[in-house]
Amino acid sequence: MPVPRRKAAADSRISADFTRLWVSLAGPPAGSLLAVGIAHILRGPGGQAHETTAAQGRLHR
Repeated sequence: MPVPRRKAAADSRISADFTRLWVSLAGPPAGSLLAVGIAHILRGPGGQAHETTAAQGRLHR
């Protein structure tokens, strides 16, 4: 039976068994890089002039 990630991280901190802690440490950065990569594929690189000014709060109507 698989052990939930939170339980594995808590057990490794208490028992000093760090064999499964790498999942808790590597998962969030890997997920964020994957999300940025998918957004780049779907939306393109971005950074165009009108997008930059809108992000800074200067909207010209």
